[in-house]
Amino acid sequence: MLVQPYRGFGSPQRALVMGRVLRQPKALYPKDPLARDALDVVRRMLRRGVAGETVRARLHEAVAVTVTDGDGYFRFDLPVVDRRGNGACGWQDVVLQLERDPSAAVTARVFLHPPDSRCLVVSDIDDTVVETGVANRFVMLWRLFVLGPRSRAAVPGFAELLRAVQRGPKGDERNPIVFVSRAPWTIYETLQAFFRLQHFPRDSVLFLREWGLRWYRPVARKDKAHKRALIRHLLQIAPNLPVVLIGDSGQEDAEVYASIVADFPGRVAAVMIRDLAHSVERERAIRSMEIDLGRAGAKLVLATSTLPMAHALAELGFIQRSAVAQVRAALG
Repeated sequence: MLVQPYRGFGSPQRALVMGRVLRQPKALYPKDPLARDALDVVRRMLRRGVAGETVRARLHEAVAVTVTDGDGYFRFDLPVVDRRGNGACGWQDVVLQLERDPSAAVTARVFLHPPDSRCLVVSDIDDTVVETGVANRFVMLWRLFVLGPRSRAAVPGFAELLRAVQRGPKGDERNPIVFVSRAPWTIYETLQAFFRLQHFPRDSVLFLREWGLRWYRPVARKDKAHKRALIRHLLQIAPNLPVVLIGDSGQEDAEVYASIVADFPGRVAAVMIRDLAHSVERERAIRSMEIDLGRAGAKLVLATSTLPMAHALAELGFIQRSAVAQVRAALG
């Protein structure tokens, strides 16, 4: 049994940390890379969460206890209590322990955005920054569970765009980038490796979800409220930051983001949707949201490439003007 920590996100006041208690087969390392990748897929698919385990978390002076859910996951919303007066921000350590075996402690890393952060970017992953083929279920499942990090394709220009937002107009900022996706936690390590290979922002954080896959039920558990609830939580954790929401037109990102804008008027600076050009009707449906979004202070950008998004972010003052040229160069 082991504790798998995930990267967390927070502000100088609060931190969200998640993880899982699980059992999994021992890792095997054959010399053949294809066999190694195949065995790793099987190992991850055979993981099983352990329900009802008591987990203790400590972030500086704050301590909390919770119990894992039916799939073995746990979540902490911790206060940031740093009596040393160091003004905690950047990467911080959260110590996680199982009550039944306190000696088996692991450390989760949580990124606390600096007090002078300019904005928070919340982005989808599938078909927004990574070519996944969500519209085709077989292609999607193949790319999700079988392809390794080196075999996946990034959407051109997005790594450059997000690095520019993280640096900000001053060029040395650390604006937070958080990915929120319906993709399964099973591929967490694969996505992390992919983002490193493609030079996405190093300080970015991923929040995925449990699919509830079983051999007798090889389809994902439906959970339409997952993304909306998690984004709401992120905005509450970082209440002082303007927000940029990025997604694609293939699923319901635009509708989810519109509901966030309505719930947090004045907080969302822009809603950026990558247009997958599936249908004219879909484009019209998204365009019809523009007036209501604008009334709540959010600019709608619907584009087939990242270049119009870069122009909009430069106009909003979130990136350097020179970064637009870098995004253009990445598009070839």
